[in-house]
Amino acid sequence: MTRRMPVTGQTWTIAIAVCLLAALACAASAEIHHVVLDNGLTLVVLPNPWSRAAAISIMVGAGSKYDPAGLEGLAQITNELLFEGVGETPSDEVHDELSAMGVEYKCLTSEDTAELLLYGHENRFEYMVDMAATTLSEPVFLVGRLENEKKVALASYESELADDWNNSYRAVTELLYDGHPYAVTPLGTPEGMDAVTIPHVQHFYQEHYSPPNTIVVAVGDLQPESTLTLLEDAFESYVNPAEPPDPIPVPERTDMTVRKLYGGERDGFIQIGFAGPKPSETDDLATLSVLMAVLGAGTDSRLYTMLADSEEEVVSATGAFASHRAEQVRLIIYALGASDAETVQDILDEVERMRSEAPNARELERAKENVIGSSVLRMQRNAEKASTIARDHFLGLPLSCCETYIEETEAVTAEQVRAAAERYLVNPAVVLQRPGNPPKRRGL
Repeated sequence: MTRRMPVTGQTWTIAIAVCLLAALACAASAEIHHVVLDNGLTLVVLPNPWSRAAAISIMVGAGSKYDPAGLEGLAQITNELLFEGVGETPSDEVHDELSAMGVEYKCLTSEDTAELLLYGHENRFEYMVDMAATTLSEPVFLVGRLENEKKVALASYESELADDWNNSYRAVTELLYDGHPYAVTPLGTPEGMDAVTIPHVQHFYQEHYSPPNTIVVAVGDLQPESTLTLLEDAFESYVNPAEPPDPIPVPERTDMTVRKLYGGERDGFIQIGFAGPKPSETDDLATLSVLMAVLGAGTDSRLYTMLADSEEEVVSATGAFASHRAEQVRLIIYALGASDAETVQDILDEVERMRSEAPNARELERAKENVIGSSVLRMQRNAEKASTIARDHFLGLPLSCCETYIEETEAVTAEQVRAAAERYLVNPAVVLQRPGNPPKRRGL
């Protein structure tokens, strides 16, 4: 019996509301103010008088792709340890003080960057700036906290392995980036984590945490000139002279690769990855988002329609998205509920149709609505705005990119979508995750 995919609550009322939100977002956008100091530190302020919350993102080009061989996990552990000792304040007092002040924080490590994000009421903004600057300028890497961070990282690593989605995504990236640091999860490896010592952490900090390799972004009901002065004064003791590291180019893919996984708890999981362009070297970023929405966003998408109408496929959900990294955009398609070769081929056939047949007017319009609506909702929070601006900086994009994204999306044409599919949806990395144990092989 065919199992149909659930229909989501997409209606034209929601679509119209999304468009209105997008228009309001464009009308309410404020000018981004920034300065690059003599020491190379980039400071950015985005006034947002419509929110009482304030956020500050400190992002450093110190992601996991810079982990030395044998120390995979060093970037993640270094970033987490920054808040385990701040100046002369012990870690437990740091966390208690932040809680008492109503300030939340996150330490986020990706393949490209390490981020410290603080957000809270606007009345706490100067406190957040001072805490962030002290953390970055006067880290105290405590030996007693290192082992605890290793345990936390290892638990997260094992949790990823146990999750069908994360496990499949990890396998897709390994296939896409064989031989490149992107092939390793930002968490690292158990062996790499175990090998990390405090001297390794201190050396990694000295090598990567420097003003030319750092951007500080503040968003809230802030006065640009006075806020930039506040930030400059706060970070004046952040003086490490190390230069930003060189890019690590991704090798070109030339073939299709396939991997089979076993042991998943779900009925089956397919993930298919494609290598996109380098963000700083393309004008296709908005087009790629629309392309993946045409393929896999919502009940009007091509993959949903194809799989839901099939009398043979047993798929409960499908989707597609573009994930940006500094060295390359990843284009990911997934299907939940099956992991057989026939389903993979049907998906690849639909991808091939995308390469030759441009979306019709309805497909294009609904895909744009999806991309714009997701962007508007994501950028409602000041913390997300701060992170996005900082991330775009390390993608090599203009600081104003997040403010022009909706306009660029609206301008995407059907032929641009088809041409992007033809250019980038080639040489797929295919992962099939199946429940149970692998089949037994005969003989030796």
